[in-house]
Amino acid sequence: MARWRITQATSFGSLVAALPDDTRKALADVYRVLSQGPLSGDSLLQVEPLPGAPDTYTVPFAGAGFLVYAVDQQRRTVELVGMIWLGF
Repeated sequence: MARWRITQATSFGSLVAALPDDTRKALADVYRVLSQGPLSGDSLLQVEPLPGAPDTYTVPFAGAGFLVYAVDQQRRTVELVGMIWLGF
């Protein structure tokens, strides 16, 4: 059972819709892992804090970028807010 609730910022849905199928499948795998623990030390992912943005983190995603999300520890929610692509 998931310990954290995953939500998406309004603009995030359009980003996901534009992804190729295999990348959306990889994103679904990241969702599952984040729902079990989105913080460094709790997650199997390489979680890094986003400098200058409190309670905001990144994890490597799809081999070419990072997923950006904010954590509300009191509500136990993870809000997906963006993706950063490298080399494109």
